Amino acid sequence: MLEGVAMATNKIKFNSKGFRQILVGPGVSAVVASQAFRIANRAGKGVVARTITGNYGGGRTVGFAQTTAKTPKDAERQREALEAAAHGG
Repeated sequence: MLEGVAMATNKIKFNSKGFRQILVGPGVSAVVASQAFRIANRAGKGVVARTITGNYGGGRTVGFAQTTAKTPKDAERQREALEAAAHGG
């Protein structure tokens, strides 16, 4: 600290209601859905995307990309493709 120099003090007030409105708004919902569908499309056949409205955080949108496999072998192949797609591979 420098002697003789006054340091400014800043305070930030967290606006919970404002953040909640953003998180449940249509813009964030569109981004969540877009990312779920992007991941599912990158993973390929046998992976589908869907969104739901969660019961927490004021009703936030939750996105999923999940496999539709019927056999363990297909499930493993789809899981690997889904994991690679989610990590950008």
